[in-house]
This record gives sequence, C-alpha cells and structure tokens, in this order.
Amino acid sequence: MNPKTKKVTWHIDRMVILVFVSLIAVSSVIVGFKLYYHEPCPSVSFEIQKYNLRADEVIHFTNLTAGAYRYEWDFGDSTELVHTEHPMHIYSRPGEYIVKLRVNGQCFDYKTIVVKNSIPVVDKTLIPSFTAPAKVTVGERIRFNDLTDGANAWEWRFGESGKVDSRAKNPLYTFKQPGRVKVSLIVNGNMKYIAEKTIKVLPKSKRRARRRPTPKPKEEPYIPESPEEYVEYEEVEEPEEAAFEYISDEDLLILIKDVAEGRQKKEIIDPYLCSGMYASVFRVNGEMMRVTDFFKKIEGKDLKIKKLFSFRDHNQCIVRVEIKYRTKIF
Repeated sequence: MNPKTKKVTWHIDRMVILVFVSLIAVSSVIVGFKLYYHEPCPSVSFEIQKYNLRADEVIHFTNLTAGAYRYEWDFGDSTELVHTEHPMHIYSRPGEYIVKLRVNGQCFDYKTIVVKNSIPVVDKTLIPSFTAPAKVTVGERIRFNDLTDGANAWEWRFGESGKVDSRAKNPLYTFKQPGRVKVSLIVNGNMKYIAEKTIKVLPKSKRRARRRPTPKPKEEPYIPESPEEYVEYEEVEEPEEAAFEYISDEDLLILIKDVAEGRQKKEIIDPYLCSGMYASVFRVNGEMMRVTDFFKKIEGKDLKIKKLFSFRDHNQCIVRVEIKYRTKIF
C-alpha cells in the first residue's frame, strides 16, 4: 500500500514580505543615487621639486591633478596628514619613504623617495683668509697679511721647508728657490679649516749694468784779453729726475691699516706718491677724495680692506689708488 501523502502548506506573514520589499526599494534608491552622482577618478599626479633630497631641508610637493578639490598628503614618516594643494615638508631623518596623495577622498597616487643625510653647515667665519702676491722673485722679502676675524694664533707654511715657518700674524718671508709653492694658513689651531694659495716664485732677473755716458770735458771759460771785460759764468746743472721709493700693493695695504690704527703717521706714505701726499687722490669705495681726507676718515678705525690696486708711472711711483674697504664691527 502506498502511504498517504500529507499536504504541506507554507504561510508567509505579510509583515515579513513588507520588510523585504522595503529593503529592496531603499537599496535600489541608494544604488541609483550613487550611480547618478558618481564621479570618475581623475588621473592623480604630483611631482617633487627637488631631486637630491636631504634631511633637515625643505622639500616642495606640487599637485598636478586636474579637477581635484580635496587633498590628503601622507609623507610616510608618521607625521600628520596635510590638506593643502602644494605642501612643503621636512624629513628629520634620512631613509626611504612612500609619499601618497589622495584627491577628492577616493583617488590616489604614490611615489617612493630616498632622503639622504643632511649636509653639515660650515661656519665661514672660521675659515682663514689672507693676502699674498700671485708672483714673487727669489730673494724678495714678501709680507703676508692675515684677514681672519677673531684669529689669535697663526701657523704659516710657505711651502719650502715642509713645517711651520712662522707664527706671527703678518709675517715676512723670503723665498729661496724658484717654482710654484703652496702657502697655507691655520688660525686658532683649527686644522679643520685651512686657507691655501699658490704662488709662482720667479728666478732672479739678470740685469745688465747700465753704461754711464762718458762725461763731456768741461770747456774752459772764455777770458777776454782786457781784464775789464772778464765776467765769470757759473755752470748751471740740470735738475735730476726725482727718485721715488717703491712699495708693493700688499705692503701698501698693511701701511694704510697701520696708519688707520695709529701705528704709523700718515706722512709715511708720502715718498711713494708721485704728487706727494697733499696733492694725490684715492678712489675710495667709488668716490674720489684727497689722500689727506682719506686718512682723516679712517683715523682710529679697524679696516677690512676688500680690494686695493695702484696705478703707477714709469718711475713706479703711485699716481692713484683704487681701494674698497669697510669698517669692522665688533
């Protein structure tokens, strides 16, 4: 016998059906709303306006994304997010970082950068400075002048002995051999900073002795036969060309500083000037002035002379001097 089949009926509550229909309707509205207001992602792009990146230096980032109106920068070093369009950032440590840019809240791009160690800052006030001629002659006594601010100890090496040749501030030195030598200066015992200059030492020039002209025999004065007509004429010698002392521009610079600081009197410069101290002029910081006015202006001051150049005539006396200086401020 076949067993009797039992009929099963299903009953779904109307409330359940109503809830399902409501959920489907709401979901459809949300999906439709998103589809209607959806914004496609723009092509996100940015650049870094520096290629050699270093720690402790400002790095500029530039947004290149067209149509972006909201920005979120993540520099990959656990710092706060930045929301400006073109930000700047400083990395405190070297390393490799991932920089991310998110625009409009959904689209993003990223780049990997490498930040190198920072460059140590050099205090230029610690670097020595001195004046020296570019060319000298064997046997010529040369003065070297230190221009370093705050120096109180000096070590000069003139390139011939291989050791410290002088510990004076402005030493004198005579080169013994021709060739190229490297002069170096260390101040305050700081071996980290060394000033160096190369000087060409020329051999002594062999000058031919000038032939003195043979003096003409003196003519006997005319003596007339009659004693009354005798008149004695004195011979008048032609005046000799004035001789001037020579001074190099380097020694002239030191001499001017000595006069300004009261170690020398201003008249000491007179023998080197073609027109004398009271008639000569200097061009000082672009302004023409008499030498006496110049010395009056710098009297009692500590000078920092940046440039000095003299113009000379065939006798090597000084016609005019170009000088640029400033007064040291302590």
